[in-house]
Amino acid sequence: PPVTGFQWDERFRGREGIDPPGCGPRNADAWCGEMPPNSTDTTRRAYYASVAFVDYQVGKIYEALDSEGLLENTYLIWTADHGAGQGEHYHWRKGFPYEFSS
Repeated sequence: PPVTGFQWDERFRGREGIDPPGCGPRNADAWCGEMPPNSTDTTRRAYYASVAFVDYQVGKIYEALDSEGLLENTYLIWTADHGAGQGEHYHWRKGFPYEFSS
C-alpha cells in the first residue's frame, strides 16, 4: 500500500522523535531526519538560489527571442524533475522512485 504523510514522518524521523540510523545531523551524509535550523535555512536558500538562477537564464533566452522577432514562431518547452525534499516529512534529497521524492 502507498505510504502516507504520517508514515513518512515515522520513516524519516522515527517514532518518539528519534532519527533512524543514517539520518539526522550526526551523519554527515544524512538525507533524512531533523536537521538544525541553520542547516535547514542554508539548504533552502541554496535551493531557491539555484531555481532563481535557472529562471533568470530562461528569461534571457525569452528576451533574446523576443528582441530578434522570433518569439511568435517559437515554442519554449521547459521540463524539470521532481525537485528536492527540502525537509518536508524530514526528507532532504531525492531517492528512489518508490520513495518520497518521486
